[in-house]
Amino acid sequence: FRNRSSRLGDIVHSSPVFVEDNNTLLVAANDGMVHVFNASTGVEIMAFVPSAVYANLAELTDPNYTHRYFVDGDIAVSTRIQTPNQNLAVISLGRGGRALVGLDVTDPSSFGGSDVKWEFSHADLGLALGKPFIAKLNNGVTAAIVGNGYNSDSERAKLLIINLQTGALIKSIDTGAGSSATSNGLATPKGWDEDGNGTVDTVYAGDRLGNLWKFDLSGSNVAKWETAFKSSGSPAPLFAATDSSGNRQPITSGVTIGLNPRNGSNAGKRYVFFGTGKFLTAADQSSTAV
Repeated sequence: FRNRSSRLGDIVHSSPVFVEDNNTLLVAANDGMVHVFNASTGVEIMAFVPSAVYANLAELTDPNYTHRYFVDGDIAVSTRIQTPNQNLAVISLGRGGRALVGLDVTDPSSFGGSDVKWEFSHADLGLALGKPFIAKLNNGVTAAIVGNGYNSDSERAKLLIINLQTGALIKSIDTGAGSSATSNGLATPKGWDEDGNGTVDTVYAGDRLGNLWKFDLSGSNVAKWETAFKSSGSPAPLFAATDSSGNRQPITSGVTIGLNPRNGSNAGKRYVFFGTGKFLTAADQSSTAV
C-alpha cells in the first residue's frame, strides 16, 4: 500500500460549509469522501463515499498513485426554514466526476442508508465546478439549482433544476450555446427573488463562451421556464463579454447581484457583477489573453 501522512485526503476546490442548525462543518475531499465534522471540536462525525467514485477508489492505495480528483466540488446545505426540521446537503463531485449527491445531514451522528436521498447523473450534467444553490420555486417545490458545468454530452450551457427531496430533474434549460466543436458549459448560478415572496424568479449565470444568461423562472408553469431573452426565436444572452478585439472572454466564476441604494435616476436598479477568465485546460497555463 502507498504510505500516507494523513487519513484525511487533500481538500482542493471544495469550500467548507458551516451548518449552524447542528454545529457541523461539511467538506468534500479527494479521498473520495464527503466529511462531516463537529464544528466545535473538529472530531469527524461521519463520512460518505458517493457511488460515482467507487470504481476509482483502488487508485488511492497504489504505490505509484498520481493525484486525481474524487469528491472535489462545492456543497450547499438547506436551512430548517427552507426544509422544515431538515438540513439537506447537495454535493457536487466537481472535477471528480459528472454527478451530484443529496444527503440528509440533519443528525449526522445517526446517519444511515435512508439519509442518502439521491445521487444524480444525467447526459446534460458535466463536471459541475460551480456551487449549487437551494431555493423554493414558484411551483411550490424546493430545488437545487446548478450550472451543468463542462464536458456534458452536448457540451452546451444548460441550467439544471433538481428536486431537492427526490433528486428528480425538474427542468434542464438549454441555452443552445456550445457544441462538440465549441465546448461550453454553465458556471455558478445566482438566484433573485423579484417580488420578495420567498421564491426564486430570476437566475443569472455565465458560460465558457462569454455569455451572461438570464433565466426566467417567475411563473408556476415549469414548461414556461426559459431564457429571459430571445433572438429570432432562439435563446439570447443578457450580455456577451469580449475583449477589445472582439474575442469572447469566458465566464467561469459566479455572479453577484445588488440593488443601487442611492437616490437619483439609477435608484433601485439591479446590477449583476462578474469577472472573466478561465483556468480549465492545459493551454490556459500559458495563455496571456486579457
